[in-house]
Amino acid sequence: TTTTTTTTGARKTCLAWGDPHLESFDGQKLNYYGIGEFWLVRSHMLSVQGRYEINPKWPKASVMTGFAVAGAAMRGHRLVVDNDNGDAKVYYDGTEILQAFPSTFTDDVMTARHEMSVTDHKRAHKQQGLLFLLPNDITLAVLRYTGKYTDLTISMPRWEGNVDGHCGNFNGNAKDDTTDALFGRGVLDPVHSDVSMFAHHVEGTASPALSINDCDEETRDRAEILCQGLDSEPHREACIFDVCMTSDDLMAGDDKESEELEEGFMVQRLISEDQRLQKGTHLGMVEGLAEFELSLDLTVHSAQPGWRSIVHLTDGPAHKNCCEEGDRVPALWLHPGNSRLHVRMSRAGSGNSGCDPKEELPFGQKVAIRVRVQGAYMLVFINDKVACVSGAYGDKFVPSKRVAVLAADPWYEAADATIGQMWYGPVRPLPLGELLDEQEVGLEKGTLLTRIQTFEEFEFKFDIRPRGRVDGWASIVHFTHDLAGNAAKEGDRIPALWFHPKSTRLHVRMSRRGSKNDGCDPKEELPMGVTSTVTVKLHSDMLTVMLGNRVVCTQSKYEDKFPALENVYVYAGDPWYEAADALVSNMVYAKDTGFPDGSLI
Repeated sequence: TTTTTTTTGARKTCLAWGDPHLESFDGQKLNYYGIGEFWLVRSHMLSVQGRYEINPKWPKASVMTGFAVAGAAMRGHRLVVDNDNGDAKVYYDGTEILQAFPSTFTDDVMTARHEMSVTDHKRAHKQQGLLFLLPNDITLAVLRYTGKYTDLTISMPRWEGNVDGHCGNFNGNAKDDTTDALFGRGVLDPVHSDVSMFAHHVEGTASPALSINDCDEETRDRAEILCQGLDSEPHREACIFDVCMTSDDLMAGDDKESEELEEGFMVQRLISEDQRLQKGTHLGMVEGLAEFELSLDLTVHSAQPGWRSIVHLTDGPAHKNCCEEGDRVPALWLHPGNSRLHVRMSRAGSGNSGCDPKEELPFGQKVAIRVRVQGAYMLVFINDKVACVSGAYGDKFVPSKRVAVLAADPWYEAADATIGQMWYGPVRPLPLGELLDEQEVGLEKGTLLTRIQTFEEFEFKFDIRPRGRVDGWASIVHFTHDLAGNAAKEGDRIPALWFHPKSTRLHVRMSRRGSKNDGCDPKEELPMGVTSTVTVKLHSDMLTVMLGNRVVCTQSKYEDKFPALENVYVYAGDPWYEAADALVSNMVYAKDTGFPDGSLI
């Protein structure tokens, strides 16, 4: 069994820069000057080790020369960024990637880019950088400093379970991320060679006691002048310290550039603070992307007559409303008289395609909206749940570098709503986790659990405890080879399970050649409030459903089975039906090994 990916807190950022200065997820500032490999983040979902070494040019303090990434989000892969004689090299499972500039690497786990920042911020404009987008809203961003060090930001939400490291324990309390607190928890101890994620291990030493008082008066005065203009006091103090410890005036410029990392490197922040929508508000221009993610916080205050504009990205040079390719890339409205989203996104051959979630948004509550185009799909997420998906984007529209951002647009009245924290940037891998372990989890509509390898013959088992009945078909779990595939073709249900309307009786579907929706349904209902173990097994020509050790239905038409596939999506529940009112746990999918041998009683 495996673990859940339930988040317990908002996405925050840890920074590591200079020699090295750190700012924890909870905002605590600290410095560490020892040598060796150390845990920046240590958790089940994401583990990051940083390597600190002495640069001969600056012998007083260490700098971070590289980092390594693993954990459940990496799905067995390992990422290492290494400083090789002043040039950052990137290795993925030991193979060097991103060697050219610019370049991109993408697989089903990670999107990685080596390119210029798209931000117009004066301190980071046109900086070369590295960006790593991982599932579950994890971003690692790097500015490269030839011959010096690696600056890093790690942005992620808080998951259940232990988190600790030089980035702190991410519990909302900055006071327990001080140097003394980390030392007391053993977090400052260097990593031993047997758990090092680097190809060449650096043995650890204690951090020397260094302070600004070690700086001579003349150098300190020069440092204070060079570091003027930084927006935050911690960055200004770090800048002065760096110039003092290295006697290198260029360090001031490097610290000014590193401050921009908090803005989200190579991701364009369109709105920071909450603001009420106003008709015809032009937020600026962005470089359009064929595959992208647009995210924003949205609070709807009331429903109004007519289509109500939220945000509208429209391509140049004309920057029109509709309905040619590029006029909506994307654009969002509220439906007339309610709070249901209307989401449009151009594709090749259609300027007004898209998909609309069925549910209305709650009034007066802030919700997180994400629109992404990725692969053949456009998806709309509401609070990290898939609210709608279209599979019509295999042939994408490629926007220009002059896309106008309007919130709200000038062609419709503005929605009575507040927006905030709006970002536009490269798409990241889908927010996937794993199947469920022994912890009971309530089913929610549109929950995308993971991608898995399926088998022609399999056994799928899970525990379920019904809590109530739903009026319509109630989704439990849905395996599909097509992210947008409910029941249109073979492979859309391999398998999929629901409760019958107003019942806890199982509806079990499993595609086969010649029938996209075959299966069998037990006659009995599952007991309310009691945990039942459900097993769906395909062996030889027989589909079998079991409750506990009892066979409750069979179907013997599976001579011509649907083949094994990679990257099959698993929903629990799916986005097309209401979720079953039930708790599920201990979910296991495996290759079938046949029925156990037994004996007569």
